[in-house]
Amino acid sequence: MFPFPFSFFGGASGPPELELIDNDFAMEFNGTDEYLGLPYSTMLNSGASGYTVSSWVNVDDVSGYKTIYSTEYDEGVILLIFNASIYYYHYTGSGTISPPTTTSGGTLTAGQWHHVVMTWDGSNSIKLYLDKVLVNTQTGATALDNPTAPSQYPKIGQYNTNWWMNGDLDEIAFWSRELDATEVETIYDSTNDNPGKCANLFTGGLGTDLVFWNRMGD
Repeated sequence: MFPFPFSFFGGASGPPELELIDNDFAMEFNGTDEYLGLPYSTMLNSGASGYTVSSWVNVDDVSGYKTIYSTEYDEGVILLIFNASIYYYHYTGSGTISPPTTTSGGTLTAGQWHHVVMTWDGSNSIKLYLDKVLVNTQTGATALDNPTAPSQYPKIGQYNTNWWMNGDLDEIAFWSRELDATEVETIYDSTNDNPGKCANLFTGGLGTDLVFWNRMGD
C-alpha cells in the first residue's frame, strides 16, 4: 500500500476524521480450510516497543473459536473470537498456551461488522478494544522472542490447524507500536457508517510505524 494525499479537520470535541478511500470488498473465510499466510516477519519480537493489531470483523456465527490473527511459532500471539467475545493469547514458551497471558471482553453480534483492536505497550500491558471502547486491560505480559524459522509464519483467519475464521475480515493492519485510545477511536469513527469506504491509515499520523495494511479484497 502507498500513502495518499489527504486533508482532515479535527473538531475540538473528538478525534480527527481520516481521509476515506473507496473500498467495497472484504475477505471471506469459509470456516473450514481458508486462511491468508503472511510473509515471515520479526515485527512481534522482544525488541519491539509495543505493537497493535486492528481489524474489522463480521462473523457468520459467534459460537466456537474463530481466529483473526495468529503467529505460528512457539512464542507468539493469537487474536480470536470465542463464543461472542474477543480473546487474546500472548504465550511465551515451547508452543504451550497453558497458562497463557490471556485477556478477553466485549460482546459481538453475528452478521454485524465490529472493529477489534489489540495493543501491547512493549513491556507489560495488553488492551482490547471493541468498536472503539476499551473492554479489557491485562498487565503482566512479557516480551516475545523472535520467530525461530521462516516456515513459522503468521496467519490471518486460522491458528495452527484449528480455529478457522467463519465470516469476513477487512482492513487488517499491524503497527510496531501501541496505538492510544484516541487513535483507535479515530479509525472506528472514520470508517463506521460509511458504506463502501475505508479509512486511509496513512493519514492523521497513523502511518507512523504502520508495517502492514491490507484493504481485504482489493
